[in-house]
Amino acid sequence: MFRKDFKSKGHTQVKSSDRKKLRQQLQQTYPILNDELLSLVVPVGKGEDFTSCKLLLHTGDDVIVYSTNKIPWFFIIEDKPERIYPTVYFLWKCPDLLPIKFYTPKQVFSKLTNGADLMLPGLIIPSGQVTLQTFRHVKRDNLCSLCLEDNRYPIGIGQTAMDGE
Repeated sequence: MFRKDFKSKGHTQVKSSDRKKLRQQLQQTYPILNDELLSLVVPVGKGEDFTSCKLLLHTGDDVIVYSTNKIPWFFIIEDKPERIYPTVYFLWKCPDLLPIKFYTPKQVFSKLTNGADLMLPGLIIPSGQVTLQTFRHVKRDNLCSLCLEDNRYPIGIGQTAMDGE
């Protein structure tokens, strides 16, 4: 609910064998990615600056953040290594990376930055009405991006808390 501190546990260069694994995992998770964007996010050259930083969150979770030239592109929660979470920086380069995108008014954004959860009244519904079909495609724990009403570039990422059915 409120912002909490985290601790950095180390900062290291990522080995080329791990880079290859990460590239394959990214391609499998997000098939929309092209080679140009993959090379930006996970460079293959030995001289490229591609690092990982392990963070300890206040919840006790360990998170590994992967960065190129100090720009964090994605992270993995150690208890859930099968899932790659993109950062907002990643979504700015590829705004349609996540298939679920929610839009919200600018007034709601300040509430979200103060720790509020996003709920249905804070969403802009394209058709204007909520029907049984509106959120049928949404499944629990899907990653989604959050955009302001007048901008297609995400301001945040999240995870759905329930099914849309």
